[in-house]
Parts: sequence; structure tokens; C-alpha cells
Amino acid sequence: MAAQGHLALLVGGDESVFEKNRELLNQLGSTVIYLGKPGSGHKMKLILNLHLGTIGLAFSEAFVLSQKLGFEPGVFVDAFNKTVQKNYFSEVKGPLIAKGDYSPLFTVNMLLKDLTLAENQATRQKVALPAGSLVKQLFMTCVNQGQGEMDFSSVALTMQKLNGIERHSRESQPR
Repeated sequence: MAAQGHLALLVGGDESVFEKNRELLNQLGSTVIYLGKPGSGHKMKLILNLHLGTIGLAFSEAFVLSQKLGFEPGVFVDAFNKTVQKNYFSEVKGPLIAKGDYSPLFTVNMLLKDLTLAENQATRQKVALPAGSLVKQLFMTCVNQGQGEMDFSSVALTMQKLNGIERHSRESQPR
């Protein structure tokens, strides 16, 4: 995201310090969001990455079902992105998933760390996250399949493997 100039800074801390440094922060990120007391930025990052993992898994499940029903990967992605369901993940990661390109921008290991921390926060607050727990388990499966350093979108690869789809990744396809 940062490489494409889409870095969102989630800032927590003393508001007067934030205001004093706002101009510098605006140079570092395309979006700067002040969230309140110290630690708020980190907590929001965990919440947003929980959502990101959930979206990634949901998209991957639909992607795999589309393959099982006979649709080519690119056809599913194109159709998905022409509906109201399109989102940043489907528009940016969808075409890469269709090609089997899991070049790392945000790795499975990085997302799994945040999912674990989010789950810990939820446990402390006594918040049930049934979908979040399942998402974390699937990303653990990605790691156990050797995908820890691949992009988190490689959850689609895990779903393909779980469902007997042979076309796993760019590296395994004939050139």
C-alpha cells in the first residue's frame, strides 16, 4: 500500500503533539486519521486487519466456488468487480489471485500476527469473534502449508488446495 502511495496513518497520542506534527504526517501518508489516546492507532490497525482477513477469505471462497462451477478465474474477478460487491481487495488483489500471483506486499505472517493480537484484545474485552477465529485458523493453515512469506491473498491458494483445484500458483503453471 505504501509503495502505491496509499498509506493511511492511524495515529494515537496527545492531540497537541499530533496537531504540531500534522504537516509532516500528511507528507508521510495519503490519509492521516487521529484516533485519540496512545495505543488507539494500533488498536484500529488490528480491527481493520481483522476485517481485511475476513474479506480476503470470503472473496477466496467465492473464487474457489466459481472455479468449481466452471468459471475461469478472470471471468469471476471481472464479474465480481462489475457489481456493488466490488471493493479495494477485489479490485487490487482479485486480478493477481486470478493469475496466481501472490508476490508479498503484506504477508500471511504479518496478517496472522495482527489477527492473533486482535483475538487477544477481543478476549480481554469479552467480545465474541466467531468469524474472526475461523479466519485466523485459515491463515494458520496458510502458514502450515508454507505460505507465511507469501502475500495474505494466498489464502485463495489454500482454499484451492483444500478443494482439490490443481491450478495453485503462478510458479506451478506451465509457462
